[in-house]
Amino acid sequence: MSSTQRPSSVTEDSIKSLKIHEFIYHIMIQGTSLPQYLDKVTLSKSQEDFFTEKVIECARGTQYLFEDVNKSTTPVLCREIINNPTLNFVDNSKKLAEYFLVTHPNTASSGVLIITRVTMVVNTVAKSFIAILKVDYTKVLQQVRDKKNPNLMTFKEIVDSLSEDKNAIQKRVLVDVDKNFKWDVLAVEKGRVGQKQDTDSAITDYFKKFLSVKLRENDSVYSRKIPGVVFNWAKTEPDVNPGDARAVAVALIKANNGQQISIDDICSSVCAHSDKTKNKELNSSFKKYIKRADVELDGVHFIARENSIAASDKKSKLTTNHNVTITFEGTLKDKQITIENMASGQQKITILADNVKFES
Repeated sequence: MSSTQRPSSVTEDSIKSLKIHEFIYHIMIQGTSLPQYLDKVTLSKSQEDFFTEKVIECARGTQYLFEDVNKSTTPVLCREIINNPTLNFVDNSKKLAEYFLVTHPNTASSGVLIITRVTMVVNTVAKSFIAILKVDYTKVLQQVRDKKNPNLMTFKEIVDSLSEDKNAIQKRVLVDVDKNFKWDVLAVEKGRVGQKQDTDSAITDYFKKFLSVKLRENDSVYSRKIPGVVFNWAKTEPDVNPGDARAVAVALIKANNGQQISIDDICSSVCAHSDKTKNKELNSSFKKYIKRADVELDGVHFIARENSIAASDKKSKLTTNHNVTITFEGTLKDKQITIENMASGQQKITILADNVKFES
């Protein structure tokens, strides 16, 4: 696995064992309240391989838990399919498609909603999961040759074409209603990857409502969340530089990549101060801040995941009123940058460097 690839929430052996069983889709037309239902869809071998690959990509999605696995619509319908695929798969797939439109009023682009039951081997036993993929139609230009003059060609636009193009897949989700893993749902939404993954913005509120899920706090979530929390806390402390405090938290997560650390370790690092009284005040302030209802990090222990840190948190940015921007990793001290308040009310920035280059 490359250093920039997100860790998978499913073991490699389980992923390799994934197989598609029942498979169907229903047609979704934007602005309508009901799907156009199908009763059966047959896949070729190459098509089955393509969709298997797309389901596997869910393994690197953001982890969620069901709000109420026994009462919420989507998990209940998925459980009924798993309990009796022969009896319930087609009917419940139609109900899932209709519920998708109900929870995405006038927002879902025209396309198809794919529902499939897949199996993976977990601890030597084959277990069933439900995968759901929303695929948008792709406009295709079909060549039409003139019947009277074969040398004349026109184009016909086909607007309801499905393409084996991953960019056409808008949403994909893998559902586990039997607690085979610590997560209930793995979800990925187009345009909401990178920095948005492992956050409340990883999927739209519409999709979240359809799935009836809440974000699962895990190692990746904590590694992504904490630098931002530290930055926001530091902004409440006049004597703490927010960028420096965040850089310290990022450095600690990187230094302990793959190892367990705690929010107390973060606190000790970002609140470090030569003055014992000030150190005590900062520690008290930070511990109070992480107990806030919108933070809730008190007592957290987690495995540091360097790859989960948002790219925007790995660098600090200084911007002046003259539209001069200085971007750097680490603390001001690390980069030999000083900011001095002048008697005139202005600020003077000094950077010590062995050489300076104009990049462009």
